[in-house]
Amino acid sequence: MVLQNSTIASATLLIALLSSNLSAETQRPAAVLRYYKNPRMLSTVAHRFKLTVSQIAALNGIEDAEHFNAYGILLPDTPNTEALPRYIPWMEAPPRSACSAKPWVFVKASKTGCEQAFCGTGSASERVCTCLSAGLVRVTLTWPVGSSTEFDVTPSIFNPFGPSMFEVADVDLDGDGSPETLVSWLEAVSNGIAQEFRSLVVFKAGQELVRYDSGEATASTAAVRIGTGCHLKSLHYEEATEPLRGPALYLVERTFDPASMRMDAELIGRRFSDKSRFVLPTEPSNEESSAKRVVRTERGKIVAIHHDNENNVTRLGYRVAKTTRTLNIEPFVHTGSLRLGDAHSKRLFPEATFWSGLLGQMATIELRSAGEFSVLWVGK
Repeated sequence: MVLQNSTIASATLLIALLSSNLSAETQRPAAVLRYYKNPRMLSTVAHRFKLTVSQIAALNGIEDAEHFNAYGILLPDTPNTEALPRYIPWMEAPPRSACSAKPWVFVKASKTGCEQAFCGTGSASERVCTCLSAGLVRVTLTWPVGSSTEFDVTPSIFNPFGPSMFEVADVDLDGDGSPETLVSWLEAVSNGIAQEFRSLVVFKAGQELVRYDSGEATASTAAVRIGTGCHLKSLHYEEATEPLRGPALYLVERTFDPASMRMDAELIGRRFSDKSRFVLPTEPSNEESSAKRVVRTERGKIVAIHHDNENNVTRLGYRVAKTTRTLNIEPFVHTGSLRLGDAHSKRLFPEATFWSGLLGQMATIELRSAGEFSVLWVGK
């Protein structure tokens, strides 16, 4: 009887120790856990890594080990799982504050040669007028310093001509007390996910600084506070893969300094149909931005840059040795076109980016195989 009680006591102690180890294992910080992709059966995973089904189920909150749906599962960090990737949970992104923007108000105007016209005035007496004539909208901006600029936009079902076709806002991006003028308009909306594609143009003292596809960011929402400055953002859906939930579309926020055109390293994404925003640890466009399939790489100085408003194409000339070559950047062509990237951070700029400040900079041109767009890495 004494021997029997001793055996029972030893067994009880062993179970307690195992339970204690399991509890300690499941309570480890997430950074020292491993993860396994595409599990079929927990019993198979348990056998492969010398674990128990109940241990894996408890770690992942799985109630029915025979019926579960998961792209990936957590495993404890043991000698048998050390070859697996470490699991580092995505951090929730802190809220970003918007930079102060003063939207302009458009009112109906009468202008010679215009079927309809609307005009607005900014906080520093800048003026913009939109004129519909022969199916095109002529946009004219004038500044008190005497400079002016014009460009044409074709109306569509997404942006029928009217006072709301364009949004114009004053935002002091560089903090010098003199606000820049931001102009945006809707180009298209994709089917299925209702992704918006907007053109956004930034002017300073009558000179165009940058033009890009801002996605869902408008003239009054594109400027966000990064550190002590105001940076511009774009919002586009891109694919990203979370270790446990798998690949999905994320509304990705890219931000950059409009003065230096340095891309910020941090990318923030919100999973399609979710509200939580996360700091994305990797580049969602990794396949496009990596250099794995580069056919030819050239490095040269940008000597000419011109935006052809009539054909909506940016022509960029660069010199290699004694030869000058030309590249065309076609906005809103999502495949087979040229994308700009920041050589410093290796991040891609928003699509269809045109920056007049590229002139005189050295750039690395990476040419891809057919079917993929080329990447022009820009950096001083």
